[in-house]
Amino acid sequence: MLANLALVLCCAGPAGAGEAPWIPAGSHLVVGAKPAALADKLKEWSAEMQKLPIFVRHPQIAQQVAAQTNLAFTMASAASVQVGFDPTKDVEAAWLGVVIEKEGEPAWALSVMGNLPAGVVERLPNAGTPTKIAGRKARRSGDQYTLQAPDGQLLLGNQRGIELALKGGRRGILPRLDDGQLLAVDFSPPGWLVDHLYSQKDARMFMPLLDGLRRVRLEVGKRSEISVQAGRTALGAWQMILEGIKEGLEGGHRLVRAYAKFFLALDLTAMPEVPPQFRELLRDKQALAETIDVLLPPRPGQGTVATGAGRVTFSASQSALAGAGFIGGILAAVAIPAFIDYTRKAKLTEGYANIQELVRLEHAYRKRHKRYLACKPHPRQVPRGQAVAWGRSRCFKRLGFNPGKTYFSYSIRLVGKRGFEIEARADIDGDGIPVTLRQLSDGGPVTRMPPDEW
Repeated sequence: MLANLALVLCCAGPAGAGEAPWIPAGSHLVVGAKPAALADKLKEWSAEMQKLPIFVRHPQIAQQVAAQTNLAFTMASAASVQVGFDPTKDVEAAWLGVVIEKEGEPAWALSVMGNLPAGVVERLPNAGTPTKIAGRKARRSGDQYTLQAPDGQLLLGNQRGIELALKGGRRGILPRLDDGQLLAVDFSPPGWLVDHLYSQKDARMFMPLLDGLRRVRLEVGKRSEISVQAGRTALGAWQMILEGIKEGLEGGHRLVRAYAKFFLALDLTAMPEVPPQFRELLRDKQALAETIDVLLPPRPGQGTVATGAGRVTFSASQSALAGAGFIGGILAAVAIPAFIDYTRKAKLTEGYANIQELVRLEHAYRKRHKRYLACKPHPRQVPRGQAVAWGRSRCFKRLGFNPGKTYFSYSIRLVGKRGFEIEARADIDGDGIPVTLRQLSDGGPVTRMPPDEW
């Protein structure tokens, strides 16, 4: 069912003039999209990306990225042979309506509008078993239904949502996406939900935002907009929220540039799990810097950076440096631990990935030799903080396993006559206390001991 949803939503355009979608009347959450316009924008971004300095200097990487984008659209167009319509051309718009029920699951229905052929439900792969809902032929898969509405729209949803959509006859429902809009989200909280939140002690701090709140709307397109309809108290609170978003967007431009410059000072090719084809790209610091300036043009501000005579100097007023030092200290306190945590997780990922590869190789070995293969720990010493060369191991070579540089020592022991256990040990943080990952041949979860060790 989710595959069908992705199929019909992959690419769409503007809704037909005056045509209303089949969604539940009184929906508290309404989401509308023009997937075709989104797809066109993706193509536009892909074309513009080819012009960036980093891709101009490394066209082979640009070609790989473009090939992946083109493949997605090719697969969507190819689906027309099976389903009888081209998702990239024949679907006009999609609308989702959700009624938040006080008891039970929310009722929801998704209306897909466009030039869809009769009998399209029967052509969708994995649509489920034939059934009826609200007197109409449908397909059911689990608790989700798919049917074709009286005017040909494709309707997906749970039973309650579809019944409400068909029963309401779309009375009073005419949501729209204006020209240039790609996405619209409307939320109108039910009164009982606000009352419920009032009764929750932990939620009371958010009450200024909910008192008299009638509607929040987000529009994304040529010009994005957030609008709020509410009583005086909530309106004042939402003004603070929107002003905060404004400040964040203005300040975020420089903050992202700052982090990008910091990372350019590092050897990014030393990060684990970097695909080989991207290492050359990451070495080209000049092209990366020029790309940053294209995507996020520099803005005039306090301070200058000058180079010359073997020296690089940053100059700014005393007040600017004081403020930057204070904010920089706060950012460092947050960013540095986060970066360390990221690098540790990336190194730990090696162990999980190689364990899965060893499981696959062991099963392949058993098919050839009618038995599993046990291997002693290799490398013999657990790597401490740094990756070490794999070296030679006759046993692992027989399996066809050679990970190159590794942060882990791997071993395999037999369990009974028909099983095995793979163990990977590492000391990623170099504190002398190793972390151990274990995986049994029965396909259970990988265990990590101690769970908080690196």
